[in-house]
Amino acid sequence: ARPAEVSRVAAARSLRTVFTGGAGALRVGIPAAGLTRVIGGPALDALRATGVDVRLGVRARALEFADGRFTAAETSQGRIEADAFVAALPFPALGPILPPDLREAPLVRGWSALRPSPILNVHLFYDRPVEAPLFAAALGGRTQWIFNTTRLRGAPPETPGQLSLVVSGAVEETAWPRERTVATLSEEVRRLIPAAREAAVARWYVLKERAATFVPDAAAEAARPSFATPWPNLFLAGAWPATGW
Repeated sequence: ARPAEVSRVAAARSLRTVFTGGAGALRVGIPAAGLTRVIGGPALDALRATGVDVRLGVRARALEFADGRFTAAETSQGRIEADAFVAALPFPALGPILPPDLREAPLVRGWSALRPSPILNVHLFYDRPVEAPLFAAALGGRTQWIFNTTRLRGAPPETPGQLSLVVSGAVEETAWPRERTVATLSEEVRRLIPAAREAAVARWYVLKERAATFVPDAAAEAARPSFATPWPNLFLAGAWPATGW
């Protein structure tokens, strides 16, 4: 989120953690491999080892409700009945799959005050090696974070460079055509990283997560729901419920 949008409560929480949380509060964890390898793969293995049926690429279309409880989920691969449901969807996607009469429930009306905050990721693949820091914060432009993905994955020094850029609160930037995004951010990289000035972007990939998180404004403090819901067998998961952070 942009600083002007952040509530005083959220800002104070962050500052308190940074300045009174000890040395550990300032540590930044950087994965040494792709998140599929670091998180996704091990998580799938652990779930399947306990007998969980994991179905990837399945879209939830509607939740069915009867006698005060949720009974089934209608999905792109058919209907699934269950005793309990954990909704890990972003909040803009959860409301539309609830039964129409539940969309006016106080819980749902409450979280409707949340505003989605997009995150933009741009991956630049160069035609030659690019010497750059492992991880850097960028100032003076739209790019906020730069990751040297080539070094992070342990590639040999002669490997053509890959830099991954992140822009949070990217409301304006996610509306741009991808070509404009790449042109603007790659120019910022050339300004910040001298080695990138001699290299050409051979290919690129842009990922727009339009509802990646929420704007932590004053309304969000009261709008974030708990993980438990008024319905005994529906639970919420994700960063947008009231996690305490």
